[in-house]
Amino acid sequence: MSQPGKWSLSLIGRLGSGLPCTPKIDNVGATFENSERKPSQYSFNLKAQKEFKIMGTVYSVYVKAYNIFDRQNEKLVYSDTGRAGYNIDPPVGVKGVNTVDEFLTRLDYYSEPRRVIFGVSIGF
Repeated sequence: MSQPGKWSLSLIGRLGSGLPCTPKIDNVGATFENSERKPSQYSFNLKAQKEFKIMGTVYSVYVKAYNIFDRQNEKLVYSDTGRAGYNIDPPVGVKGVNTVDEFLTRLDYYSEPRRVIFGVSIGF
């Protein structure tokens, strides 16, 4: 909460070194358990807010921006490469309208892209 007539700004960052994972080829452990690490991750969120007091009521105008650098953090990875973007042993005989590359492009393996929210709140 900021004082009426003034701006407030907050920045929150999250950094991670990457969780351990076990490389597997054809679902067989290629090395020791947890011998590799997933890619590192980071994300920064920003909130800017200005409050106004009009006739005893406090109004707040704000903007929230999540993942302000639009970083594609790899949350899930293929077990043979340890990366979300490619696979050493792609599936054979993919059926449907997609190519193998399109089939392997998994948007759910990545974190949410940048999101910006504008809002107004009223305090009584």
